[in-house]
Amino acid sequence: MKIAECTNPELWNDFVRQNGTVHHLYEWKYINEDTFGCPCINLASWDGEKITAIYPYIVRGRWPLRWYVSPNDFGGGPVGAGGGGAEDLPHQLHAAQR
Repeated sequence: MKIAECTNPELWNDFVRQNGTVHHLYEWKYINEDTFGCPCINLASWDGEKITAIYPYIVRGRWPLRWYVSPNDFGGGPVGAGGGGAEDLPHQLHAAQR
C-alpha cells in the first residue's frame, strides 16, 4: 500500500461513486481552487493501481503558517472502500508533510 495524490478525475470519481458522497467528487478540487485560491490535494491510498481509501484536503495559509483542512463539515472527509480503512490517512499525510 502506498499513499499518493490522485490526479486522475475518472479514477477518483469511480471510487467515490461506490464509496463516497457528492461532497467527495473530484470537481470540488476545481471549485475550491478557483473560488478560494487554496490548493486542494486529493490524497489516496493505493493497492497497486486500485484506490482503497481517499482523503481530500485543502491547504490554507502560507509557509510557515500552513494548515490542512478536510471538508469534514460537509461530509467530505476520509473514506475507505466499503466504509472503512481511511482513519489513518490524515495521520499519514501530516507525518509526510514534516
